Amino acid sequence: MGGIPWPAAGSILSGIGTLLLLWYLREHRGIPSANWLLLTLVAQAVWCFAYGGGLLVFDPTLRWAFEALTWIAIV
Repeated sequence: MGGIPWPAAGSILSGIGTLLLLWYLREHRGIPSANWLLLTLVAQAVWCFAYGGGLLVFDPTLRWAFEALTWIAIV
């Protein structure tokens, strides 16, 4: 039984949901508080995709790169 493991699928779907929210909120750019929210959502989307991608990769070097990106986005 193959397929994508549920933690990876959930993380990738969360990233897609975050991108949809960013698209919906794009008209509020320029408002100071909205800019910070959009920046936070970008970091969240990067984290979701990096974490989901890291769960699907088995090459140690590539996995390290995904994990480093995950930690950068979380900070």
